[in-house]
Amino acid sequence: LFKEGCSNCALSFCRKCLPHRAILPHLANKPVTVCSQCFEKLNAQTLKNQSANGTQITRIVIGDVPEAAHSSHSPSIRPGNWWGEGLPPPSMRQSAD
Repeated sequence: LFKEGCSNCALSFCRKCLPHRAILPHLANKPVTVCSQCFEKLNAQTLKNQSANGTQITRIVIGDVPEAAHSSHSPSIRPGNWWGEGLPPPSMRQSAD
């Protein structure tokens, strides 16, 4: 059995127990896998925020994680750049001196 971690609480689960995806702004702009308990908490908080201030927050993704998302060898799923999306790598930047 392969174990993976919930991106929100960092607890380890088997693949079957990580059926949900949600966007966690402090981690990435794309949905990451989360456990059912964290998914429910995030969903409840999102609904609470929406009703409190009338804004629409779209960070919860309803649905199962595609099987390809579990594969560490999947070429279509890559972690984001650690230096930020849309920016060149630090070694390619020019200083403003």
